[in-house]
Amino acid sequence: IDAWRIQTVPELEEIGFQRYLQQNAVIALEWSERFFSYLEKIKTIQFISIQIETTATDLERRITLSTL
Repeated sequence: IDAWRIQTVPELEEIGFQRYLQQNAVIALEWSERFFSYLEKIKTIQFISIQIETTATDLERRITLSTL
């Protein structure tokens, strides 16, 4: 889900986010940092954050994985 233009939790729910969660599937949510407090409240789902950053040379990427 590309959440670039989604600004609020109601907007996220409006596109059917809860339906995605009920499908027992892997869901990729771009720009998810906007919704961390909302996502942390969903205890039945395991979330993994993947952060991709450019390096100073812009020739490499730094990838960080963490759980919420």
